[in-house]
Amino acid sequence: MAVHPARHANGTKTRGQLHPVADNNRAVILVRRVALVLLLGVAAVLYGWAADRTALEPYYAASVRSMASSWHDFAFGALDPAATVSLDKLPGAFWPQALSARLFGFHGWALVLPQVVEGVLTVGVLYWAVRRLAGPVAGLVAAAVLALTPATTALDRGNISDSLMILLVVLAAAGVVAAIPTGRWAPIILAGVCVGLAFWAKMIEAWLVLPALGLVYLVDGAGPLRRRVGQLAVGGLVAAAVSMAWMAAISLVPARQRPYVDGSHHSSIFEQVFDYNGFGRLGQQTPLQLLSGQQLGIDLVPRAPSGAGRLFHGDLGRDIGWLLPLAAVAALWGLVSRRHAARGDGPRAAFVLWGTWLVTLAVVFSVTSDVISYYTAALAPPIAALLGTAVATALPARGRTPVPTVALPARTDRRHVATTPPEAIPAQATPPDVTLGATVTTPTAQSEASPSDAAQTDPTDGALTRATSTSTTPDGQATTEATPPEAVREGAQGDQEQRGDQGARGDQGLRGEEGVAGGPKAGLGPGRSRSWRVGLAVVVAASVVWALVLIPDQGVDRPGWLVPAVAVLGAVAVLLALASAWFDRRVLLGAALAGGMVAVSCAPAVASVELTAHHRSAFDTPFESPAAEATVDHTFRDTPASIGRLVPRLEAGQRGAPYLLAVQTSAVASLFIELTGREALPLGGFTGTIPAPTVEQLRADVREGRFHLALVGGGRDPRVLWITTHCLPLRGNGQLHDYYCLPSNATTTPRPHVP
Repeated sequence: MAVHPARHANGTKTRGQLHPVADNNRAVILVRRVALVLLLGVAAVLYGWAADRTALEPYYAASVRSMASSWHDFAFGALDPAATVSLDKLPGAFWPQALSARLFGFHGWALVLPQVVEGVLTVGVLYWAVRRLAGPVAGLVAAAVLALTPATTALDRGNISDSLMILLVVLAAAGVVAAIPTGRWAPIILAGVCVGLAFWAKMIEAWLVLPALGLVYLVDGAGPLRRRVGQLAVGGLVAAAVSMAWMAAISLVPARQRPYVDGSHHSSIFEQVFDYNGFGRLGQQTPLQLLSGQQLGIDLVPRAPSGAGRLFHGDLGRDIGWLLPLAAVAALWGLVSRRHAARGDGPRAAFVLWGTWLVTLAVVFSVTSDVISYYTAALAPPIAALLGTAVATALPARGRTPVPTVALPARTDRRHVATTPPEAIPAQATPPDVTLGATVTTPTAQSEASPSDAAQTDPTDGALTRATSTSTTPDGQATTEATPPEAVREGAQGDQEQRGDQGARGDQGLRGEEGVAGGPKAGLGPGRSRSWRVGLAVVVAASVVWALVLIPDQGVDRPGWLVPAVAVLGAVAVLLALASAWFDRRVLLGAALAGGMVAVSCAPAVASVELTAHHRSAFDTPFESPAAEATVDHTFRDTPASIGRLVPRLEAGQRGAPYLLAVQTSAVASLFIELTGREALPLGGFTGTIPAPTVEQLRADVREGRFHLALVGGGRDPRVLWITTHCLPLRGNGQLHDYYCLPSNATTTPRPHVP
């Protein structure tokens, strides 16, 4: 049995008193690791099962096929093999897909594989970040909630860019979390780099996490305020520089040597990012709405109107809304209950970080013109982290010995610490590796220490590499007594994971547990309050009722036993919470918390399993209506299948032309590019409104025989009018019409246009 040197709340060392370390720490660590591995395995199965049967987004798949076939197209994010127009987004998230397709061949599962890996990695990174601040229980709960969130499952089963963006911003959060107890520069710089790379994946949405990252470091980071502000400024500059790097490089390339930038009217990548994909989404028509105005017969899945309730009902509610109210309550409770905690308090930092993240994204998603269901997956990490932190904070302490750390007196600062000169201290009292005159900062009690002192931590988990105690001499001078690092490390060897976890919690005294700072039963913490436990019962009951409201009566794939199962589990959890309040037993409170999480997570977990079992994709939502299912299947399954049946006839009509055909809008052209890998010349970009190609460029392509077949719809677009008045009509197919263009048509007199 290993022992720890005991310390009082004021930081002084009690010689001879030792706190025992449990002998089963290694077993506990093993159980945690096995649980984490199982969660990662569950996530991998949910995201990757039958990936070859998942419906892909054809627009992104077409671009990936083009990028996989040409390094030029790869570098510029071209949509079509001839690189006439780019994607209407930055290509960062599609580069891994293109590399996977280049390595394994163009298959559906090869395009989904990067998202599966990114989703599983996100679960692991979130576990690490949450555990670092709130302990392993919090990390495991957060990992489980994230892995089983329907929005996450649907997203990572597709070929959408959000998966990589979410992984990178969670990595950025992990970097800031690592910097909080140490004040080191490297994690802050790494966080800035990750945010910049996330910008390449999803543009401005990646920047929405910056307020959360900055606020938590200002509130709970180590070191003086001036240093923290300087670090955040540098980290922000790094994020901006990385974000703009690819855009700046593309802008330097002459326009004739790169694809036309879709989403802009001047081939400007900055217009694409900040207008078309940025502030233009606030109150203006979205790209999908503009596309629907091209009279091409494209069906759009109905979207929830903007407003405060958008995320709490309908498809978005069933994707992400199951635990959203509970997470908001957890964040509010955590911030209020820990409002007096010292700077560096782990759970308080977690509530600030993830709560700010949640509020920021929820507000933005509520006011934007249009939100596709998979967008909401970006809310899953903060929801999971908040619930994990709340559960771990509310759990009754088990009497585990905290890591030996120094809690400096509240009023101690650099002016009052270690003013005794080194020569006045006996040599035998000075360990060879202890720097005299240093102020020690800890994850639980940070003082306004110098930057070098703030970094004196164990790189493995943020524990102290040395300990000091402060006392005052009769003449008012403060002295520092140093303890050799060997003594400090002795107790930490039994449980490395426990070091950062308990040290970060910093609230043991509030819980009133024996053997920790604050003395035996130093106060009734929230976990020991009877009224608090009754409140827990009320919150669980309300969350279960909310889940029952979200479960539709006639949803697709909804199992009949789900409603009674959720109701029974909720009733059991509520009874356990009330019993813990009445009998005041820790085991009952722990069972109530566990039962409550099972009850409120049952419906979203079943929803995720149903999405996987029925091979749903990123555009599906759990228990969706039959009409929504039919629209998704028609758009992403039936339409590509019908296009595939047309390909032999199109190839026969190609007659030696380098392009298969010309098609109105990139959205329709992508169907042909995805299936054949051949050039289908897009007219007007994704929305059909950009000036590429021009009428003169189109005339030149016809004159040079680059294509013969053209597939266009209605509208007053000048390129469509030119084709309908110069080329030979073949036949109509719904709202799309075939035309055959010969080189001689480029110089013929146009026929009258027939609407």
